Amino acid sequence: MKIFFNRYLAGLVFLLVLTLSVYAGDKAPVELKLVPGGVKGDHVLAGLLITIPQHWHVYAPTPSQEETAGFEPTITWETSSNLQNAKVLWPVPHRTEIQGQTSYIYEGQVLIPLQLTPHHIKDPLSLNLKISLLACSALCVPIEETLSIILSPNEKEDQVFNAAKDWEKSYEGLSLLSLLLIALLGGLILNFMPCVLPVLSLKIMSL
Repeated sequence: MKIFFNRYLAGLVFLLVLTLSVYAGDKAPVELKLVPGGVKGDHVLAGLLITIPQHWHVYAPTPSQEETAGFEPTITWETSSNLQNAKVLWPVPHRTEIQGQTSYIYEGQVLIPLQLTPHHIKDPLSLNLKISLLACSALCVPIEETLSIILSPNEKEDQVFNAAKDWEKSYEGLSLLSLLLIALLGGLILNFMPCVLPVLSLKIMSL
């Protein structure tokens, strides 16, 4: 009995060491960086640049109320100074299926714009972000990092931020007019689909 217990304990220790070694080998595969975005009106802009290696993905916020897999990211900024309010402009994620369940993810290099409202626009803004993400490949790794940057009123846009001008296409930034135009376009396409044309012709004949 004692020999069995010792072997059982040794097996548990071996599995623990093996798990930790696998985790350590895949730890922190995602790079996070803050970049300045300049000043826009009464707001100071910044960007959270996420670099995701090949065969990895990061779970994104779900833009609807549907049940999805994964862990939504969180960004908090309570310890920042000269910051009245902050808005995260999440880019539109990639919708996919992982193990048969709908998921929204980011892949490659993603810039998440931050719209910051300072107390005093002419004073420097010290931004401290705490980021929680879930990165997955064959193994899922939770990532928690705290990043800091000081943004001055005359700060110019970073080249990376300047190159990502499509940040205004985030699903939070879709206007009502844009949604109406999309719906109108969808209706026109539906009315001219081949499967709908016979129905329309029958209605015309009946009239």
